[in-house]
Amino acid sequence: MRTRSGYIAWLGIFLFILGISMGLSLSAAMTWGEIETNLIATPTDSKSLSLSCPWMIAPGETSTIKTEIINDLEQEIEPMVIAEFGQPNTPAQKRESKIYILSPRETQPLQWRVDDSYAAFGRVIPVLIIQSRFNLNSPRTGACGILLFSIFGLSGLQTLICIIICSLICIAVGTILSRPYFSTTDEHIKKFAQIGRLLAIITVAALAIALLRWWGLTTLLLTICAITIGTAVTELLVPSNRSRS
Repeated sequence: MRTRSGYIAWLGIFLFILGISMGLSLSAAMTWGEIETNLIATPTDSKSLSLSCPWMIAPGETSTIKTEIINDLEQEIEPMVIAEFGQPNTPAQKRESKIYILSPRETQPLQWRVDDSYAAFGRVIPVLIIQSRFNLNSPRTGACGILLFSIFGLSGLQTLICIIICSLICIAVGTILSRPYFSTTDEHIKKFAQIGRLLAIITVAALAIALLRWWGLTTLLLTICAITIGTAVTELLVPSNRSRS
């Protein structure tokens, strides 16, 4: 019975680590895509231009980028809108520009189609939309990074949902199965349990924040997670070194 319980506990630990790995890998990949796009230089006085972008698309899939250009003035304006897709400053980058006429206080919806032909580094599609300044109407800029990935022939959205669900299930099931092993008075094992709980919380938070495209906060959480994993490795190695001495 003890051997069986031990196997179940180790299975739980494996599933927990697998769930953490999937969740952190996905949030890190999404954050990388956002950083690649948002590090492009934009005007310092530029306001935010809200974009509707897919988080992920599959190879061969086509998706839509949506936004609304805005006239804040009580007069007609003719701003130029620049749309850039793909790795900046390369022949593969697609760049479109067009002048639009906006009536006083008018907003106008725009949209573009993107596919895997715009992928940079084979894995991310940088998108940058700029509404240029016109008279006193401030410039606006919106950017997003779209991951190019698919499993089992699924669409990008289906793949994203599948990875998130699998990650959360593995973390939950792993926690339940390994709980008897960590229910002990051993202080060393208790530390691992605390580290595991912290990792689970950070992973779920990082996934949620990555979906909101708050790449700065996601980067901070991933950094904290790396420090936490480093602490776990130290806790694992230090006792063995002490036992040898």
